Amino acid sequence: MSRCEPTAFTVAVVFFSTCLLCTDLACARDATLQVGAQVPYCDVVEAVIAKFSLASIFSDDHGLLRRIAYAESAGTISPTTATGSGIWRATQQMLDASKANATSSSYKVLEPLRRAIANSTQLRTEFGQILEWDLVTYSQLRLPLYSALTVRLYVEALLESDAALSTLPLRLDKQASFWAKYFSPAAAVPSVAEQSRRSMVFVNRTRQFDDQCACNANVDMAFVMDMSGSVGASNFAKARAFASAIASSFNVGRNETRVGMVTYSTFPVLNFPFGRYNSPSSVAKAILRVPYTGGSTYTSRALRTMIHDVFMLNNTLPTTVPPIVPTTPTPAPTSSAPASTIPVPFDQGPDFPGGGGGIIPPGPSTTQGPVVLPTVAPQTVQSRVGIVITDGKSKDDVLPASLLAHGLGITVFSIGVGIGIQTSELNEIASDPDQAHVYEVGDYDVIENIRTSIRERTCRTPSSVGLENPVAGSLKENETQFIAVPLPPDEPPVVTITLSSEQGDVGFFASFDFQNPNAALHDFMGEVTSGQTEHFVVRSE
Repeated sequence: MSRCEPTAFTVAVVFFSTCLLCTDLACARDATLQVGAQVPYCDVVEAVIAKFSLASIFSDDHGLLRRIAYAESAGTISPTTATGSGIWRATQQMLDASKANATSSSYKVLEPLRRAIANSTQLRTEFGQILEWDLVTYSQLRLPLYSALTVRLYVEALLESDAALSTLPLRLDKQASFWAKYFSPAAAVPSVAEQSRRSMVFVNRTRQFDDQCACNANVDMAFVMDMSGSVGASNFAKARAFASAIASSFNVGRNETRVGMVTYSTFPVLNFPFGRYNSPSSVAKAILRVPYTGGSTYTSRALRTMIHDVFMLNNTLPTTVPPIVPTTPTPAPTSSAPASTIPVPFDQGPDFPGGGGGIIPPGPSTTQGPVVLPTVAPQTVQSRVGIVITDGKSKDDVLPASLLAHGLGITVFSIGVGIGIQTSELNEIASDPDQAHVYEVGDYDVIENIRTSIRERTCRTPSSVGLENPVAGSLKENETQFIAVPLPPDEPPVVTITLSSEQGDVGFFASFDFQNPNAALHDFMGEVTSGQTEHFVVRSE
């Protein structure tokens, strides 16, 4: 894989009770190109999805590919079964459909996708070569990446060739019906009764593995919700229920995930800041109680309120930023700290069972001498996320406030609902890349269909820290903390990591290419046992 100009180094710190790591730092792994790799099933599925996302070849499938894996293999990585090959159980019929030639109705759709696969640096063969799809054989479908690509191309072929299909199914029940009909192991279309039975299998396995494979990390999360007149009270209630379900799926608490909320129309309202509610149930109820008022749509004002009243006044952002006019009587705090000093969220204490470890990246190093730790006091870090839900174009310019939020390390997701939205404005609001941070749905009745996707992407958002900034924190068992370290553009990508643990075994997976490295996909890994400190020097090749 090409790493010509890596711009960031991402570390996933994991607290675990059973050792999953190898002892050699150089043991990079890509289980998406291995048959029956002895790594967690969920990590392999997520690694494949991560490659698809980074390649940006296919449109957002709203979790369909991930759910097909759950339905087909149900947690097992066995390479081949009677029903198909690889985790996605791809069949010879699917492979043939994915290779459709110029005489096929699906050729005009599949051929550009196959060319894009061949040109992608993320989707390479197990030997690092260009993946020429026409040369793929059925035996290669044992590899998770090939199995998934076959199924995804097969889905595109179905959309083009079957008149009964027009778009990818969004809702879980529609996805279940789609799988039950088109992924049957039988040669003929299954009966109505059989389709119904298989649909229930799909739904049950999706719910099981959505929970089992869910990301387990803590974030600072602020909802920014449009309550203008065009939304209406009924639709606003659906948006509240959507936000409530997302917030309550996290471990909300004083030292864990924190949730804040801003609603807006002509003027923004701070409904509650971080730390007001400290349990999943209390924050869920608080969101459901937020009143609807109506008015015009001034999204930029709401974004500035989010930045100032939710993040800055809760000591999660630097106060030395471009001036923002306060929207509440509470004055902004002042500080003489330099602009490079960024107070970060979640003051995790030492009282958690296990964890107590952290990562300290002292910066690039090419020397073989002893590692010199920085003298700066370690800081706790937590990802900062804003989720904006709107149904129309803003009457004020969203770009300045959006750029300010992005520059302050707030990852922003934008959700546009209905026919009044403007895609270009949603793109301005959201962080890059747009494909991973912008959602468009037809109406508030179907917004629930993107909840799992929003939840997972929010949870997996890394917090950004400088190379010279030591980081500390506490993790519960099987919790993960994602940290992104921007790399200097003119220096060789060499990073020294110091990992220490006060209590419990702590490990890390790291990558120059992928935002969420895990046991199945990483460039480097390391671990320390309870009470130990280890130094690791990692470099891009």
